[in-house]
Amino acid sequence: MPQQYQCISNDCTAFVSESLHSGGAYPFDTNGTIPKGGTSDDTQWYMLYQPATGNYIWSSSFTFAQNFRNYLLGTYPGGWDRGTKPGTSLDADSGVGTGDVLFYDWNPSWPDGGSEPYDHVNLVVGYGVSSDSYNGDYIDGHSNYRYHVFWTLRTYNAHVQTTVINAVYVDTRN
Repeated sequence: MPQQYQCISNDCTAFVSESLHSGGAYPFDTNGTIPKGGTSDDTQWYMLYQPATGNYIWSSSFTFAQNFRNYLLGTYPGGWDRGTKPGTSLDADSGVGTGDVLFYDWNPSWPDGGSEPYDHVNLVVGYGVSSDSYNGDYIDGHSNYRYHVFWTLRTYNAHVQTTVINAVYVDTRN
């Protein structure tokens, strides 16, 4: 039976997490514990169905962009930071390859508390001519459904001038 996931609004991170999990790159990580509820501990990454209650539980790192980035960079083998580029970049290469992730900070100078700088995440799914007619890495994403669009989201991003994009290589040795 295929894995079932809870539908979550503003689901960019859940979409990427589900894709990595379903694709086999990442097994759920509960640090050897049996979760009884959700957690904000960024050392765990899961979405689990609880038959006794009929509810799903998940870690913050499964559903929130900044928490997911913290998880990838804070666990081994996790992921590797490949640097940042501006939203205005026309580079064909995002800095990572298919199966890796890009984190977006729409307005890095905006005082958003400093603890949650990354607002959005997408999955790099290929290289070639994107559906918005750019040549290079292209991504798929949710929240605002995007299919095979250029990795900077420049066609759709009202904040392209202030956006900072962080490339994270996903290590599949988990």
